[in-house]
Amino acid sequence: MWRGLIGDIRTPGSSESRLFAVAIRFGLLAKLSTISLCTVLGVVAATGTAQVAVGLIGTSLVAWYLLRLRGLPDSTALLGDMLMAALAGASQAWLGPPSAVSWGLRTAFLCAVIAHYDWPRRARSAWAVSLSAIGGFAAGALVQTPTPEAVRLTVLLVIQTTLARVVFIVLRATARAVDQAHERVAEQQRQAAVVTARRLAERESLATLHDTACTTLMMVSTGAAESDSSWLPARARRDLEALQQRTEVTGVVDLADLLHEAEFDHRVRLDIDVSGPLPTSARAASAILYGLREAVVNVAQHAGTDVAVLRAGRDDDTVWVELVDQGRGFDPSDLPARHRGIADSIQGRCAMAGATAAVSSAPGTGTTIRWEVTAAGSPAAPPPPSNLARFIQQRMFDGYRAGLLCVVLVELTIACVTGMIGAGSRDILAWALFAVVGAGLSALTLLRRPIAGPLRWIGLAVVAACSVILTPAMPVDPPALGSHWCLGLIGWYVLVLLLDLRLPIIGAVLAAHAAWLFGLIASSGGGVQDLAAVALVAVGVTGFQFAVAAALVLIRQSANEAAEVAERDEAMRRQAAVAAHTHADHTRRYAELSREAVPLLTGLADGTLDPNDEQTRTRCAIEAARMRVLFAERDAADDTLIHELRAAIDVAERRGVTVHLAVRGKPLGMPRDVRRALLQAVLNGVLTARSKARITVLRTESHVRLSSYCDDAVDTGIPQPSHPDVDVSTDSEGGALWVQATWPRTAPRPPAASSAEAPPRTLLSQ
Repeated sequence: MWRGLIGDIRTPGSSESRLFAVAIRFGLLAKLSTISLCTVLGVVAATGTAQVAVGLIGTSLVAWYLLRLRGLPDSTALLGDMLMAALAGASQAWLGPPSAVSWGLRTAFLCAVIAHYDWPRRARSAWAVSLSAIGGFAAGALVQTPTPEAVRLTVLLVIQTTLARVVFIVLRATARAVDQAHERVAEQQRQAAVVTARRLAERESLATLHDTACTTLMMVSTGAAESDSSWLPARARRDLEALQQRTEVTGVVDLADLLHEAEFDHRVRLDIDVSGPLPTSARAASAILYGLREAVVNVAQHAGTDVAVLRAGRDDDTVWVELVDQGRGFDPSDLPARHRGIADSIQGRCAMAGATAAVSSAPGTGTTIRWEVTAAGSPAAPPPPSNLARFIQQRMFDGYRAGLLCVVLVELTIACVTGMIGAGSRDILAWALFAVVGAGLSALTLLRRPIAGPLRWIGLAVVAACSVILTPAMPVDPPALGSHWCLGLIGWYVLVLLLDLRLPIIGAVLAAHAAWLFGLIASSGGGVQDLAAVALVAVGVTGFQFAVAAALVLIRQSANEAAEVAERDEAMRRQAAVAAHTHADHTRRYAELSREAVPLLTGLADGTLDPNDEQTRTRCAIEAARMRVLFAERDAADDTLIHELRAAIDVAERRGVTVHLAVRGKPLGMPRDVRRALLQAVLNGVLTARSKARITVLRTESHVRLSSYCDDAVDTGIPQPSHPDVDVSTDSEGGALWVQATWPRTAPRPPAASSAEAPPRTLLSQ
């Protein structure tokens, strides 16, 4: 904090930047308005040469600040502010002995104090202007008054200027704390958004993989292209494009056009009845289209019919799509967890895109699937109020009140040191009451309790009582009245107590305080010049306090702007972080697919692979099974290894292979990459079987062993997966294939053997 008294500041955040903008606006307008009024009152209160000096110098100051409002280069503005501040202070040389009602002291005070709001970003510039005003006043005061009095008034001016700096530092520290707190929260939200986006992108990627590559490879592995493969190259190319593209889609599209242009399973004839346009978000349209393709594949594979009806339309603000078939139907509640088409591709993907998909079916009654989504361009609910704006407003308000309370406590201390020497009992009693209220306000501030309700009005009543107690003891001479210790203190107490109320209420109370001063002078028979002198004090002190309260209104208004800037900047950072991580994830996933899936699809697309070749079909089955394991990894299962194993066995069973599974032992926790290596090793064997296969799972407290056997296998040439903690052994003889995978490795990895060397038969026979 102390470095902020003299040092320049760091790069500001959004709240701090808005505070600076408000401070500059407040500083210029406050100086322009108060100096204008003070000049008018000073001309009335002064006589002779002093009257001319006030008029000329005051007019020069007003003209300069009007020019400053139009905008000037920083160097020119700083030089001009310093010269005008020095001239305002030095005017005391033509105004006679200085006093509290002196126009020179009031204008020097305004120039010195408000400089710290004029120059919020540059502490040294602010102090340069303040010291110019203080130095000019000191020089002018030394010409007109003895040195001790000039020094006393100059020291008071320095203290008031330092207080102004302290208030600004507290307010700026609050704004910085708000920015830092928001940055911490934003960082947490950004990380959560990245995690959520990556999870959604992973689900979307797996759903796309299920609907494209996995389905196509499964169809090839089961012989769907045996009689007619003309449809396969185009489908494989479309699958490759889907795998290469990023999953993020934005904007608005016409779903009717997409439905007319889409290609569906060649085995199903669709009767299409689509009326458009159907404006839909691109993300929702993509989800519906992918789900529809999967639903048509399900019709071809499971419905027992080759005809379906596709309808789409719009009801008010809802776009709907229906696929109806009159096939054998099914019970949706009886679907095994490993059958993922409806749960993931149809319903899950739509839920992520803000759409819904409802499946209606029963055995013997056919199936109807209906998708619904809100049409793009439909009226949206108004956004909720910004929590960040409210947070900024409250924190800035708390900091503002804390800064003003610092002023109260320092002014109270100065009054104790200077005003209580030789004071009467009324002054001492009033000061004691002020001290009690100040202690209470300090306690509430430290405890972060609101100053409201009965406590506020009790404090205000005590302040009013102090003014009543002091009235009989107040001097009626304008210079003496303007110098009294309670004059500015009452106004600062009013601000701290009423700061959260509407500005007219604060203005009314401060005006009542000014009227009290006028009443004291008027009741003693003071003339126009005396009243003008007191008004000069009221404008310079009470008017400035009202301007400080008005600045809070600007700060509160700027909270919305600061929140908008912060939220906009954070949204950009969040989008950049999400894009970077999802792009890296997409690149990684595509690299993994490039090992086997992409070459398979590429060969099927360009015709270099024969879909009816047994080796090609087996390779497609192995890759489809690997994908099915990936899908099963997202499920919550009591026995993860067996759940994922059954998902892959389903691929073999769809190819007509009879698989016998034997499991011994309880589940044993193991890393995901270890499970993948174990499963892939045995599945590479099982999926090469032509008719029968056997899988055995043996688990102890410390080891897991998976083995597979098939008596009529196809050699695919696919290498076994490698993992440092998994030992894989294979052996083949007369068309039979044995594969065994053990975790953890029971012996060090042997030196690399030639391809002709077979693993020991003793291990396979265990």
